[in-house]
Amino acid sequence: MRSPCHWLFVCSTDPPIVIYLQRLCVQRRKSPLLKVEVLVVDISKQVQYWRAGASEDLDTSRLLIHSDKLLPGLFFLHLATEKMIKGLYCRGTGELAPRTHDLPRLIELAGIEVSNDQRDLLAILTRYNLEGRYPMEHPSCPPKHIILSYWHDIAEMLRWFETKL
Repeated sequence: MRSPCHWLFVCSTDPPIVIYLQRLCVQRRKSPLLKVEVLVVDISKQVQYWRAGASEDLDTSRLLIHSDKLLPGLFFLHLATEKMIKGLYCRGTGELAPRTHDLPRLIELAGIEVSNDQRDLLAILTRYNLEGRYPMEHPSCPPKHIILSYWHDIAEMLRWFETKL
């Protein structure tokens, strides 16, 4: 039986370093064994990782959409958006990004103010992350001109987000 317990320490260094400690109590016959794992995270490298991934995935989404691979294009558009928001989350909180794909929830957790129209677009886009991850989910594919409109609106939003990194 394993019971994890997590501790978080933030060191005020430049760049900021986050240290995660995970204590695992492993039950061994008569007495538990205590094992401590240490993970040191450089938040500025996390932000760079998310930013670079967002840029690459946005380009991939454009290529897929222009090649009429619309659902995979929407998946990568979602992925690009998710990565940029996770970069903003890391920058704003100094913590690792949460493990969720729900774009409106990520925006909320990151404390980013967006318009109602932008929030609606993020909710629409979140549906298409399922297509790439779970085979039983098959959202209907909008016409290409609608997808291109989504792409341009998201690309503009991501440029705005990038100014905040």
